[in-house]
Amino acid sequence: MKFLVTGGAGFIGSAIAKKLFDRGDSVLIIDNLSTGYIENIPENVDFIEGDFSKDDIILQLDNQKFDGIFHIGGQSSGEISFENPEYDLNTNTLSTIKLLQYAVKTGCKKIVYASSMSVYGEHFGKECFSEDDLVSPKSFYAVGKLASERYMDIFSKQFGINYVALRYFNVYGPGQNLQNLKQGMVSIYLKQFIDDKFDEVTIKGSVDRFRDLIYIDDIVDITINSMDNPNFNNQVINIGTGKKTTVANIINLIKQYTNIDKKIILTDGTPGDQFGIYANNTKLTSLYPYPLVNFAGIGGGVRDDDKMGLYKNIKRQTMKILFALSKMALEIISYVSTSLGVRLRYYVYRHLYKKIDGFFYIGCGCTITGYKYISLGKNVSISRNSFLYSV
Repeated sequence: MKFLVTGGAGFIGSAIAKKLFDRGDSVLIIDNLSTGYIENIPENVDFIEGDFSKDDIILQLDNQKFDGIFHIGGQSSGEISFENPEYDLNTNTLSTIKLLQYAVKTGCKKIVYASSMSVYGEHFGKECFSEDDLVSPKSFYAVGKLASERYMDIFSKQFGINYVALRYFNVYGPGQNLQNLKQGMVSIYLKQFIDDKFDEVTIKGSVDRFRDLIYIDDIVDITINSMDNPNFNNQVINIGTGKKTTVANIINLIKQYTNIDKKIILTDGTPGDQFGIYANNTKLTSLYPYPLVNFAGIGGGVRDDDKMGLYKNIKRQTMKILFALSKMALEIISYVSTSLGVRLRYYVYRHLYKKIDGFFYIGCGCTITGYKYISLGKNVSISRNSFLYSV
């Protein structure tokens, strides 16, 4: 099977792409690397760097037909959606329209979309929400997610494209971006605890706020299963555990598993933030009858991030800068001389970047397998045993 995965360099998208590739599927990833990292992209997976709401990036798909599209990418912070609503609209809604149009054009028959529990907003006195409950978005991010669901429903009825809208609740686990302090409740607090640059831990809002926390492995398995299983088709489905965990619970568990205690500072909440909701997951459990990880048992996940998460993020930031500078230089060289640019690109990707434990290091005799770098209208595909170039 052949799949397109947007946001495949991010926390959730990369985990989905890896699972697909490991089971033998062909995968192409699009990601603008705004919050994702190139080292998250699985080896031997084709990659297009860019904004999938832009026509020039969609054109680079070259009318390939996919068996399915996993639309996982997009700006994922309610707070950021207030800071830059246009960017949020483009990455979460316009991108969905572009991909639906592409599916119609190329004959792709199914799209799985990462929607959000934020579409429910809040209703006084109500904590548990089912898919049949009234939606009342509080942020531009939530509006964009809900709009995408509506577009998919209309495209399904008009053009026969099957869709699944997965309303993710709060996803956590190893691999979460610890650098993004505006998205991911568990990772925001974990980062502040384990990073010595933070003398205290800031909590925006009440410690009585709560979330339905769902583990990354469950998200990956459910998302892929929703593509494979036709019983999911043309439905909106809550993806949560049906249990609520307060901010105070999260803080206490992090303290327990990291053995770190810092002063807690309470500040005002962020615009559009929900005080708390959790999932009625009856529909999910009828389609996916497997046990879900309980947040109370996250010890291993927290310890993994405690030991490696901060180190990885510091390293990846440094290497991302070096990688960007080298790309810029190669762009200039390629513009001046196509032939010379191709040779140098091959040398750089073949000899200078070494991938060890998810990082790129200066080295020699190593490869970045399956990395496809696209620029200036040219495709350069690196694999372990071949170098392909086409204009």
